[in-house]
Amino acid sequence: MTAAPDTATMVVLEIAKAYNLTGTYPLRHPTVQDVLRQVGRLLDALPGPFTLETSDSGLRIDGMVVEDHQGHIRELGRALHHAGVTVVRLTPDVRSTDAERLLAVLRDERAIARAGGIVPALQEVGGSILEIAERGQALRTAGVQHAVAAEAIPGSVARSEDSMFDAIRRREVEAGDIVKLAEAYARGDASGRAALAPKLKEVGTALRQAGEAQGLAQAVAVLAGRIEDDMDPAVRESLYAMVVELTTPQVARRLAVELGQSARDEERRDQLIRVLTRIGVDAAHAVAEALGETEDRPARRAYIDALVKFGRMGMPLVEGMLADPRWFVVRNAVMVLGEVGGPQALAHLTATLAHGDSRVRRETVTALTKLGSPDAERLLLGVLDDPHPDVRSAATLAVSVLKVDRAVKPLLERLSVEDNEDAQIEIIRALGRIGDAVAVPAIEKFTSGGLFSRTPVRVRLEALRSLGAIGTPHALQVLERAANARNSQIRETARAALRAAEAART
Repeated sequence: MTAAPDTATMVVLEIAKAYNLTGTYPLRHPTVQDVLRQVGRLLDALPGPFTLETSDSGLRIDGMVVEDHQGHIRELGRALHHAGVTVVRLTPDVRSTDAERLLAVLRDERAIARAGGIVPALQEVGGSILEIAERGQALRTAGVQHAVAAEAIPGSVARSEDSMFDAIRRREVEAGDIVKLAEAYARGDASGRAALAPKLKEVGTALRQAGEAQGLAQAVAVLAGRIEDDMDPAVRESLYAMVVELTTPQVARRLAVELGQSARDEERRDQLIRVLTRIGVDAAHAVAEALGETEDRPARRAYIDALVKFGRMGMPLVEGMLADPRWFVVRNAVMVLGEVGGPQALAHLTATLAHGDSRVRRETVTALTKLGSPDAERLLLGVLDDPHPDVRSAATLAVSVLKVDRAVKPLLERLSVEDNEDAQIEIIRALGRIGDAVAVPAIEKFTSGGLFSRTPVRVRLEALRSLGAIGTPHALQVLERAANARNSQIRETARAALRAAEAART
């Protein structure tokens, strides 16, 4: 039975659309994932298999040309053709994850070249039930192939008649073997590395096929940990090449998890961040994914620091996080932008100031404070009237820390209508930090009390402290009157403010 042309065409169009989007967004970006979910729904509706033929100019479904109105089909056809694929057969058993892995491999030419073709490259990232024909070959599935040719390994008891995979399964080849090989490779001279490289790659391939990511992660950490900027370029290049050879998305995820677990161990934390940033894009994806899932504050801080270290490589991932529907993922992205800074970060922070969740807006205020540029100050002034008091308080604190003179007028306007006690205190404190005499009459109104006064004592105390910080003759007169107040808290706070003002003058 052949699939209905419309259904098959829609499947291919959506896969092509997803591939096109991966040229702009990370594979895990919500926009790409939405399209892949649609691919999954369409695959569920397939009544039967169909065959996709590739060419440099487009695609054919069961011999019929796929109409290409947006250029997506042509781009996917070229990518498949360039990767050596001539035919792809899709059945109703294919899932969206199979399509996702195909797209991931198509975007990684080095992985295809390293594996020796797209089918073995798919096997390395978890396999796929897609049936694929490469140039000069018959259709074959990209399922994980466990049999790996073996040779004797120094330090192991694997025998030549056994496959490496069987030896690993019997625990005769342990993860520690590859760590020892990695240590020897990192310490060796050029000839020693050349001699060890084949064995290191062989054991790495066997462990990867057997799903032993822990040993691979340890070996990668050993190699990447030895890389230094000032070392011999040839040595650095050979270490980098072996790191790339052994690293898989699973290995990167394992190291990212360890970073979160080691967040409270500063030395190990810093070492893992160095390792991850040297691995490259796979590690950046793993860190971003871990950041989106963690609820542990030290781990979140470690992941943010790592993403900052990735620099430009990490920015597409941060941009993807900004589009995530979960508020805390967007908040984490904002934290990274505050550390990275620059015009690009400012543009994104401008957008998150309008986010629907006040916690995201509040974190944006903190990030803008770290930027501290004139444009950041201008944006902060606009947040003083945010509908949420926590955001208003954060913005008030920000403009006071930055001592934004232009903030005095909007702060006074906000103070005249503010009814939240905590927000009132932050505004009065900010006016004191800025130190503009214009604010004294407005602050003075919050120092008086009495039987029918509605000004809480906490607010009155902060008003007295701010007047002491401003220290003008008018401010000091108000403090001198308050120094004789019947309320002991008011009296002592006023006297302390007078002493502080006197000390500031001298």
